[in-house]
Amino acid sequence: ANQSEPLRIVLFLLITISLIFAPAIADAIGAPAPEPIAGYWIGGAGSLALLARERDNRTRKLLRLEREGIVADLNLSLVKNVLVGGQQTISVRSLRNEKRLIAVCGVAKDLEKLEMLEFAPLQRRLEAARTIVVPIPTDQSMRRYGTSYAQASDLEEWRRVFQTLLTADQAWGSNFQFDQQNKAAFFVLGLNGRSVASGQGFPRLLELLGSRLPPIDPIQPQPQNIEFAPQAAFYSALKSGNIESMNALFGREDDAEVSAIIANGGRLDPWTSQLGPQSRPSELIIGDADLTIFDDVAITTAIEQNGLDPFQTLLATQRWTRVGEGEDDWRLFSHATVPFTPSAMAAALLRCDHRGCVLLVNQQQITR
Repeated sequence: ANQSEPLRIVLFLLITISLIFAPAIADAIGAPAPEPIAGYWIGGAGSLALLARERDNRTRKLLRLEREGIVADLNLSLVKNVLVGGQQTISVRSLRNEKRLIAVCGVAKDLEKLEMLEFAPLQRRLEAARTIVVPIPTDQSMRRYGTSYAQASDLEEWRRVFQTLLTADQAWGSNFQFDQQNKAAFFVLGLNGRSVASGQGFPRLLELLGSRLPPIDPIQPQPQNIEFAPQAAFYSALKSGNIESMNALFGREDDAEVSAIIANGGRLDPWTSQLGPQSRPSELIIGDADLTIFDDVAITTAIEQNGLDPFQTLLATQRWTRVGEGEDDWRLFSHATVPFTPSAMAAALLRCDHRGCVLLVNQQQITR
């Protein structure tokens, strides 16, 4: 497609000249005057519009290629060995064919919170996707770098490049600018070093893992005894269709994302429907579960596999809120699943709260 763009530009240019100047060309070669003249001019105007569109598309792609080259020259620091310590400085270019990259620019305290509640709980899933995360604080240096974060070697240079990318020419994606609320933006590079996604605000990591950052190798979850009792109780209720147990697990707080979809006309499937005999995933295999606790919030994740379809794996997350001092004093706030299979390009994820489940369409800006 990229190689055919220059050809299309030349073709539309020739067609535009031929149609608009058809009377002059006919007169020069002694041919009858073309009729109706208005039809030729209208056709020429249409061809000119197509020429402008192709030229703009080509210009944006060339600008994006140029900026991908600028990003590739940036450096970051990676921990050589978790046990021994020490850092290794490498360029983004050296990650090609080895690692993907998420760069997130925002206020330092928000990036620290994002690491605890988003990236740290999904760190093993990022490793399966061979993805490195680089935070770029806009206001100050970060006080701490979580284990899921790499460190920008020259923070000022990274900031400068981000400001270059956040321009009005839309070469890095029409949605790539700071949002007014969070003052944040992000972009994602694939294994080939090309931009594959970008957007305002902070990335929806679960959606990215399901759409643009699937695992490199197939995941085969092995059935296991889930150690976090509330998570084990959730899957027991889900597989058995026990609506009373499911209602007891959930808190009464609405998930804002679920509410937004409902407000925009999305369909809510209540738990009574989700847990019906024909709907509940009674053959579901749950494995590779883990737990991250931060103050009064717990994030659990797991790999799900439908026993009837062993080639389809899902990544699931649950968010819990502490309601007491006991080991099991947690209430489920939300549950979400997204396809997590090599080469999968999921366009949506399932998100649930105490009311039931809705389907969320992927809202991240995809760039090609």
